[in-house]
Amino acid sequence: MSEFIREEVSIFIEAAWQGMLIAVCYDVLRVLRRVIKHKDMIVNLEDYIFWVIVGIAVFSMIFQNNDGVVRGYIFLALLTGAYTYHKSVSSFLVRYISKILNVVITLLLKKPLKWTKIIMKRVFRLLTKPFKALASLIKRKVKNEKKHKAEHKKQNEKNNQPKADCHAEVKKHGKHNDKKKKKRKAGDAGD
Repeated sequence: MSEFIREEVSIFIEAAWQGMLIAVCYDVLRVLRRVIKHKDMIVNLEDYIFWVIVGIAVFSMIFQNNDGVVRGYIFLALLTGAYTYHKSVSSFLVRYISKILNVVITLLLKKPLKWTKIIMKRVFRLLTKPFKALASLIKRKVKNEKKHKAEHKKQNEKNNQPKADCHAEVKKHGKHNDKKKKKRKAGDAGD
């Protein structure tokens, strides 16, 4: 076998290996997406960054191994390596690593965070209870004060109205009585 063919086979095997590594890296993204929910915009951004990095890695590999000469068999090798990995162990690894990570995250993070949240709520309730009671007491006092003032005002209006009539009547009678007193005085003076 000639040196040229050996070099081309070596580049093909390296490209196939790099294709498998690219597929493994993409599976890492798939696992992360299963474990941590992503919005569509974030998924698109991750994919964009991933493929830019892959493009740079592929062309740097081509530049190093083949002096920048782009050959079709290199892309065929990349696709062959990625396809071989995908059809062999990819779905198995993604499924089970996702499950394992979900269990680990649930045990290490979600449950302790849930209990911490419950404890913090109870502590917060205990700390705010006196303030809530004080606020309720002040609210009741203000409400009672307003009610008392309204009743007092109503009572004054009720009491003032008849008093005004009584005063007018007294004044009227007082004038009448004053006239009688004047007549009496005049009569007493004449006697």
